[in-house]
Amino acid sequence: MIRRGRDTGEFDRRLSTDWLVAATVALGHAAGDEAGAGRMSGEQADAALRLSLLRLYGAAVK
Repeated sequence: MIRRGRDTGEFDRRLSTDWLVAATVALGHAAGDEAGAGRMSGEQADAALRLSLLRLYGAAVK
């Protein structure tokens, strides 16, 4: 998905694919940790993860 988004110009190309994959995994763990600790609901964690990933990738956020 990251490569395809970069290839089509939807995602910023300034950060490497490897970095984006590592950051995606880390953000996924952070979302799970927040929900697991009760600081966010599962829905809040999912929404925060989605928005954070779009911003990380440099995609247009609606």
